[in-house]
Amino acid sequence: MSEIDLLRQEALARRIKGVDGGNRVHWDSKQAAELRDWIMSMREDAFRAAAAPRKFIDSAASLASIRAKLMKSSALAADAGQPGNPPWIFRITTPDRDLAGDSILPDGVQSDPKNLPVLLSHDSIALPVARSSAPWRVDQSILAVANFPAPGISPRADEVAAMVRAGQLRGASIGFVPVRYKLSTDPANPTGITFTEIRLIEWSLTGTPCNQSCWAIGPAAAKSASRNVPLNDFPLPEEAASDWECHAISTMPIDASDDAYDPAKSKAALLEKFSPDGTILDGARDYFFAVKPSAPLDANSYQFPFCRVGGGAVIASKVGWRQSFAALEKSSMPGTVISQARALVDVLEERLGEIKMAARLREARELAAKARASISHDDRPPTREQRLAEAAKFRRQAYGI
Repeated sequence: MSEIDLLRQEALARRIKGVDGGNRVHWDSKQAAELRDWIMSMREDAFRAAAAPRKFIDSAASLASIRAKLMKSSALAADAGQPGNPPWIFRITTPDRDLAGDSILPDGVQSDPKNLPVLLSHDSIALPVARSSAPWRVDQSILAVANFPAPGISPRADEVAAMVRAGQLRGASIGFVPVRYKLSTDPANPTGITFTEIRLIEWSLTGTPCNQSCWAIGPAAAKSASRNVPLNDFPLPEEAASDWECHAISTMPIDASDDAYDPAKSKAALLEKFSPDGTILDGARDYFFAVKPSAPLDANSYQFPFCRVGGGAVIASKVGWRQSFAALEKSSMPGTVISQARALVDVLEERLGEIKMAARLREARELAAKARASISHDDRPPTREQRLAEAAKFRRQAYGI
């Protein structure tokens, strides 16, 4: 094997398997093949060119700014936090270039708030050391809270929590599935990648964070940390003053068709249904992703409808919730509203899957019934009496009797 091939193989191994202290990237086979083609086609000068000097990232100023915002919104404790194993706020990713030469854009970070474990150094074989809150964004940073179990449940978690409180374990690193990304064209960073969309599946506490801006921020305030559901955690200061909320439900019938959805017409129909005497009733808020309870009589307080009115009933539209949630994510609505709406969409998608499965089973049964009904009487196996009669008829014809 030539020297250039050795360089390519080493670069590919680092790109696929990661580096010590690096983020944990879960590539699928197609993506791995794309990376292999990309790296194995690189010229030798791409590996021998002088690398761009890595500047020390002084994150003190940005962390101080975030702490000030969290203190203002009462998300950060002013002291050492709660007794026992207090929850701790971390900055888990930023767009800064990390030690692997990668950058992760905050607009593309997605996660499942119902299951986001906190591991130790990406060790997914061992039990998690904490449970994460739903991540949220402050400026260009993605933050999350590590909710440690009560003392005595896990000696390992107790040890990790103690190390965090003592300031000995301060770094954070993320594990994710890449969804969309751009391969580097920078000769000074030949194997770097810009991730424009990722699916966050865990984040880890580590002593050597890949992104040198990702550190512990401080203990979470009791009011915020007492929430046992990992949604709607710690609004930003501007969100804390926002009147927008999400009160939508997911129990209505579902329209699984691909029929077009008109948000303006659907909103008008919904408000008309819930305004029998010209006053908008509280029930209207169930069918919009974002409402403003402080002004319930104002039609502008109801935004991002996802249902339609049909036959006098309110029905959730598959096209409607996908279309409206996509618009909600691009809007300036508070992150808490978007997080709650995302959880609702997850429930609706799960119900949609069950409906489709039931429809397929029903169709299979109907096809089987039609097949049975299509079998004529003559196609059925002959009875014993019919076989004896056929044999007698054959003998008469054969022997002329």
